[in-house]
Amino acid sequence: MWDMARDDLQFRLRIPEELKGQIAIAAAENNRSMTAEIISRLQDSFETGNTLDELWKRVDELEVMVLEHDRRIRPEDHEWD
Repeated sequence: MWDMARDDLQFRLRIPEELKGQIAIAAAENNRSMTAEIISRLQDSFETGNTLDELWKRVDELEVMVLEHDRRIRPEDHEWD
């Protein structure tokens, strides 16, 4: 979990009011401050980026496996591939 220190960077951020409202709702649902909600979501976005790349790579690998399996089961459908 993340804890804010006195020497952590502070800065002003302009965001649309609708987004601020969504952050406020999510923060309340997760029992944390808006700052903690924003930081958590930012951290997750960096971790998720790597995970999504890995998932897409795995999807590509699975597609190849399915095609190879299909060719073994029904070779007559793939005579001209």
